[in-house]
Amino acid sequence: MNTLGYCAVGAGLAQALLIALVLAHARFASTPQRLYGLLMAGVAGYLLIPVAQDWPGAWLLGPLSTLVPGVFWLFSESLFDDQYELSAWQLALVALSVLMPGFYSLLVQLQAAPAGEWAHALLVGLPQLLEFGFLVLALKAILGGWRDDLVAPRRKLRFWFAGFSGVFIFVLVLAREILFKGAPWLPAGQYLATALALTGANALLLRFVPGLLEPVRRRRPAVASSEPERGDDSERQLQAVRRLLDGERLYREGGLTIGRLASASGLPEYRLRLLINRGLGYRNFNEFLNEFRIDEASRRLADPAEGHLPVLTIALDVGFRSISTFNKAFREAHATTPTAWRRQHLDG
Repeated sequence: MNTLGYCAVGAGLAQALLIALVLAHARFASTPQRLYGLLMAGVAGYLLIPVAQDWPGAWLLGPLSTLVPGVFWLFSESLFDDQYELSAWQLALVALSVLMPGFYSLLVQLQAAPAGEWAHALLVGLPQLLEFGFLVLALKAILGGWRDDLVAPRRKLRFWFAGFSGVFIFVLVLAREILFKGAPWLPAGQYLATALALTGANALLLRFVPGLLEPVRRRRPAVASSEPERGDDSERQLQAVRRLLDGERLYREGGLTIGRLASASGLPEYRLRLLINRGLGYRNFNEFLNEFRIDEASRRLADPAEGHLPVLTIALDVGFRSISTFNKAFREAHATTPTAWRRQHLDG
């Protein structure tokens, strides 16, 4: 690798170290912080491969670098979903994408690799497909909830940071593994591109980071019982939105969007987003609606007069579109299932 390549590696490592220090100062307190720290470790492993080949333990850098696509997916999920929790199957998929090519490389070094193309296809080709799958899932997590995201900086970050990073990683993996594998210019080119991408990503994170990588501290908003103070437009507008939801039960509309609620309340959509986010403390529109839906469902499940109604009927009546979504939201609100809630209150 030429001098430009080594300079690119140094610049990339400096950027990875910078964001690691920022996250260490925050004590890696949230899941996005921990996953982004792991992502930076994977990037550092990738950058160190050309300069640390003779170091003790250098064999670990390859598996460490293969963490990047999978951990980027998990980081994107955690950054844009306030209720996200790491699942065992997600960790298993990422581990599979790391361990299989590492095992194959070990067999090759020991001259014990199985003969035939099937072993290479299984232990190397399948993990490569998983890496592309991770990037597709990451882009889905980035773009999927954009409409309901109430946090303005995070809405911008979806496209400027995560979208850019996802496309960059996709192109890098495609170029390195398929299109230009073995090209003489690839080593220096890929590390220079990585250094520039890290610089841009960190600049965007430092621009939009307030509150985004911190643990969520959402206050549960109570329905305002007093009249808004004279001249307080924000409070008056919130009261109008509350009347639509509490009085007219607009939340019962299946697939209710923030645009529809803004139109019904006579407010610009951007203004309604700001009111719900800053005035009530919500970060996601569906989470806001689910408060109303779960409150009504809880009352109806505890009502002996509606004890004959199936749980699914009540869930659909209050605006949920599937029983699984209802069960998940109900458990988050009450730490129990709808059926157990009904049994507890009716038996009582």
